[in-house]
Amino acid sequence: MNRVILATGAGRGPGYCIAKRHAELGDRVYACDVRVTDELRAPESAHASLRALPCGIGSTQSVNQAMGAVQSEPRLDILYNVAGIFRFEDRVSLAEADLDRCAPMYEINAVGALRVCAVNMSMKAPSSELYTRGVRVMLIHPGWMRTVMGGEGARREDT
Repeated sequence: MNRVILATGAGRGPGYCIAKRHAELGDRVYACDVRVTDELRAPESAHASLRALPCGIGSTQSVNQAMGAVQSEPRLDILYNVAGIFRFEDRVSLAEADLDRCAPMYEINAVGALRVCAVNMSMKAPSSELYTRGVRVMLIHPGWMRTVMGGEGARREDT
């Protein structure tokens, strides 16, 4: 298909599936994750169009380094912000919640995704303006999935 794709959170779970599938379709894929795992390297070696990049969206420096590779492209067609964290040890009732312990999770899940958009897409413009330029912006919430982060009790499998 020859589109240019950027996927964060591509080390496993839905982000991995998105990156792998787009590579199989022949798209040029930049698969970003805080850890470039052997699993992420497998499609990279099988598909020349997939490039695995270390990128922790909680760090502006890390995002800037990864986006340097993407900015060499003449365009970006699809951005998937799938990166996120959830710490099982922080799973408590609202009455017991310690906001200071949860702050890193909010930093990664909310601010981190915005950081990627800001660096790569100049997200000063609303998504409707980006659409007129041929870029589709998506927010994906796959629900509770059976992944490392979601745990074994999740109803839906990561496929």
